[in-house]
Amino acid sequence: MYVLVVVAMLAVFAPAIWLVPDRYGAYAAGVQAAGVLLALIFAYVTLSSQNRAAAESLRSQVELDRVSRTLGFHEAMVSGEIQGARIRLIDHLRSLGVAQAPLGVSLETLRRSEYSSPESHSREWGESYRHTPFHDVSIVLRFFERAEPALKLGLVDEALLHRLLGRHIAWWDETIDRDEGEAVRYALSGLADWVWEFIQQHPDRSAYVANWVKNLARDFPNSKYAGLH
Repeated sequence: MYVLVVVAMLAVFAPAIWLVPDRYGAYAAGVQAAGVLLALIFAYVTLSSQNRAAAESLRSQVELDRVSRTLGFHEAMVSGEIQGARIRLIDHLRSLGVAQAPLGVSLETLRRSEYSSPESHSREWGESYRHTPFHDVSIVLRFFERAEPALKLGLVDEALLHRLLGRHIAWWDETIDRDEGEAVRYALSGLADWVWEFIQQHPDRSAYVANWVKNLARDFPNSKYAGLH
């Protein structure tokens, strides 16, 4: 910086030694114009660099937000009210199936069903109201209604969502019959289609799928996932 200042001062004042006043005035005006131009160039380069840094920082923050939302969806799935509803319903469906494989059912069937011992379920989860299979499946499906638009709007990390929730989505899609008359089922259907398409489009990134396809193939031997196994 000091060297640049010295060079600039010499460039401005040294020619005054041999230039006549008129020529020196013209020279000084040219130097001034060049200085203004250099200052503008420096300001542009600095601003561009700052803008690039800000844009990169924004992209990083957006990606961190996507990851955070994705982890939040996974945490909601495996804890609290949704976890309780999932466990109650899974136990119920396995008790109705053969060899602990879940019984595939329609929402209408669950609407007419009851748990065999609803009082024990309420005490187990510390809740005062009585659960029903349809009440619990509605909790699970409402969760997917929140996750599906978040995926479509790009608010979550797709690869991470597939890794964390793909098996849950696929399992429930195989368990609960698809029914166009049930609006609450649409989001799960869309997510399940996305899970399958992601596997087909990214085979190199979906090696982990083999770990949960084994369970799906055991519970649903006739599903498309059994073919992957």
